[in-house]
Amino acid sequence: MRFLMGPWAVGLVAAGLVLPAPLRGEEATVPVAVQMDLLAKLIVYDRNLANRGGDQVVTLILVKSGHDESARAGAQALRTLGQKDEIALRRHAEELVTFVDAATLAQSCRTLRASVVYVTPGFSDAELSAIGRSLTGISVISAGAVASSARKGLVLSFDLVSGKPKLLIALGQAEKQQVSLSANVLRLMQVLP
Repeated sequence: MRFLMGPWAVGLVAAGLVLPAPLRGEEATVPVAVQMDLLAKLIVYDRNLANRGGDQVVTLILVKSGHDESARAGAQALRTLGQKDEIALRRHAEELVTFVDAATLAQSCRTLRASVVYVTPGFSDAELSAIGRSLTGISVISAGAVASSARKGLVLSFDLVSGKPKLLIALGQAEKQQVSLSANVLRLMQVLP
């Protein structure tokens, strides 16, 4: 069987190979359902969780308009969390939020008393940085679906290391967002400055 590709097809393939990740869209390496399970287990160890939502854990699932992978990941996150009886021994609510801008997200976190913001794939480095800056001073755990999210401005992200899921935490951003995890939990994570 022979494949014939016109010049336009070769150009598209080449563009896909040389475009930087933010323009192609970085993909989640850890399945979304596994990320939600890890996140649900982790937040119970945050010393400031009770100050956020009291007896309820509110998770905002941030999706990017017009981005198919973001929509799929958001729906999967909503489905996975919705199947849990409790999160961190509390009742819980999840809300799918379409990203408008970082300031609007920060206001939603305050208004809804969000405990967690989960950022689906599809966001650029600049958007992740803006989200991180806007959440400074707000007591909320921000977690990104793609591995680079913690390096770009969020508190947590997920990566695959030797075939196993690994949590990454940006301690500087965690402090800015009043996330306080015990040293025992931090030992299980890859700690970033």
